[in-house]
Amino acid sequence: MKTAAAPNPNPPQAPAPKPQNLPDPREVLRIARSEILGLQIAQKLF
Repeated sequence: MKTAAAPNPNPPQAPAPKPQNLPDPREVLRIARSEILGLQIAQKLF
């Protein structure tokens, strides 16, 4: 086992190149969840 794991320059499962105008689906879900949580908190406060 290596003590210092260097990043693999050629990963076996490289992600397919996405168009630049499309955001990451996981980022979209995270933002949507945070917005929904903010709305729920605001409804409880007001």
